[in-house]
Amino acid sequence: MGICAEPDDRPTVVIGSVDSGVPNRSLAGICTINDHILDTETWDGHGQFMGHVSEVAQLLKKEGVITGKERGAILKAAAQSGVGEG
Repeated sequence: MGICAEPDDRPTVVIGSVDSGVPNRSLAGICTINDHILDTETWDGHGQFMGHVSEVAQLLKKEGVITGKERGAILKAAAQSGVGEG
């Protein structure tokens, strides 16, 4: 399934089971920030997942969708989530 096949409309960005507290804003069409995090995909380790989240968060910050503080909250939630581990 591709991004947004089943839109994630939770009110905040949740990574694994960790709530970042950042509003889950709409991006393109029906897609949200949560849809682009891809925390339910299979990853070759936590580092690979963290690299992906870092890229997504940096792009969203650059485009003015999130603030620097929100970027930090998303990265912290991703780090605590354990996504990609074992």
